[in-house]
Amino acid sequence: MTTYWSANELPTDVDIVSISGSARPGESEYPPSAWLADWPIPVLVDDESGSAMRSYGLTYFPFSVLVDGSGTVVTRHVGSLTGPDIETAILALREQG
Repeated sequence: MTTYWSANELPTDVDIVSISGSARPGESEYPPSAWLADWPIPVLVDDESGSAMRSYGLTYFPFSVLVDGSGTVVTRHVGSLTGPDIETAILALREQG
């Protein structure tokens, strides 16, 4: 996903936010600051209990959730998103209005 965002600008009409979950010593993504420096998307760093992740039903890394402007979950995606996946997701959010 980083490669995609390096070549494409973040949309101005859709907010994209990442959640850094399982930020605990010994986890593969710990410490988040090691990879967040190059991450082009705003990040919510979850607490050690993973409460933000659980609130969206995230159970796997990576896991994407599309939420429309009213807070309704539009779709969920398990695994990495490809460029076409990202473009489809953005289009779906735009269609939700």
